[in-house]
Amino acid sequence: MTTWERRIIGILTLGGSFLGIVIGLTLLISQNGALAKIVCVPFLLLYAWGMWCGLLLLESQQRALSQSAWFWGIQIPYFTSPVAGYMFASGSFANVTYEPSSSTINFFYLFGSKFEYSLLQADKSLVIGINLFAVAVLALLVYRLVSSPPNNSFKPMPLRGTA
Repeated sequence: MTTWERRIIGILTLGGSFLGIVIGLTLLISQNGALAKIVCVPFLLLYAWGMWCGLLLLESQQRALSQSAWFWGIQIPYFTSPVAGYMFASGSFANVTYEPSSSTINFFYLFGSKFEYSLLQADKSLVIGINLFAVAVLALLVYRLVSSPPNNSFKPMPLRGTA
């Protein structure tokens, strides 16, 4: 991975996750219901993991690409329905959504972090979508992961009693 790719994706991952934690903590403090607070905690943990992935990228750690690929992969889906909804983004997102009931296609871009969730809300209609920005970042990370040379630095330790 080139230095500028690593830095840009690392800063987006780290900075976006930090912003997500700030937003999530603000939401957590302002929530009244216990269930809303409980559902908010996993998103805070995802953002904490994102900060760790961003640090791994910026420090060129060995497992940075694979961990960051997983982190960006969970940012791809977007869906809402009367039963449940999910959207998670860190750093930036470009969502393309489709609402089958009205055959509407929408596009929404934001530079920042955002998460949404819904449980058992009858007023929500079915909407499915993808985060094109996360797809692009994931494609780059997977490409760099597949094209990187194997790590042959493993050297087994000699067994005791052998020379």
